[in-house]
Amino acid sequence: ACHTGFVLDFGVGKRRDAIPAILKEVLEVSAQDDEAALQAGVQRALAGGLITREQHMGLNDLLELPQSAEQRMALEAMDNNMRVQRMGEALIGILKRCALQKPRLLVVEDIHWASPDLLRYLALLTRMTSESRIMLVMTSRFEGYPIDKGWRASTHGTSLITVDLGPLSPDE
Repeated sequence: ACHTGFVLDFGVGKRRDAIPAILKEVLEVSAQDDEAALQAGVQRALAGGLITREQHMGLNDLLELPQSAEQRMALEAMDNNMRVQRMGEALIGILKRCALQKPRLLVVEDIHWASPDLLRYLALLTRMTSESRIMLVMTSRFEGYPIDKGWRASTHGTSLITVDLGPLSPDE
C-alpha cells in the first residue's frame, strides 16, 4: 500500500501536512472528508487494534481532533517534548500494525520545506523502516536540503540511499 504526503511551502492546516495526510490514507479517510469522518476512522483503528488506548491521544493530537476531558488533562500535564514523543509513538504504532497486514510505501514529497517537527518524525520513520515492512521515500531539492549530519545522526545509523537526479534534458 502506498501513502503520500506533501510538504508545502505555504501555510496549510496541520491536517493537510505530510504526516496527517499519510495517516488519513492509512485510516482510509479521504482528504476531503470532514472531522466526523476522520474521527470515525480513528475509532475504527482503535476498535481494530491498529492503535492502542495510550496512542489514541497522540493520534488525535497529530490530526488536530478534539480530545476527551481526560485526554486534555493528560496533555496539559505534559511538556512539549513528551507530547511530541506521544505523537511519534502513535504514528509508529499505527504504521507498524498496518505493515503487518501488508507492506507499506510512505512517500514524503519536498522535504526541503519541512519543519523541524516534521524532520523529527521523518527520522523516527526512517528508524522504523529497519524493523518493519515499510519503505520511506523522501524527495528534496538541492536548495534547502535538510538531510545533514545532525539529521542522519538522529536516525541512529539506519541505512539510507540517496539518488541525485540532475535536470532533465528536453528529450527526457
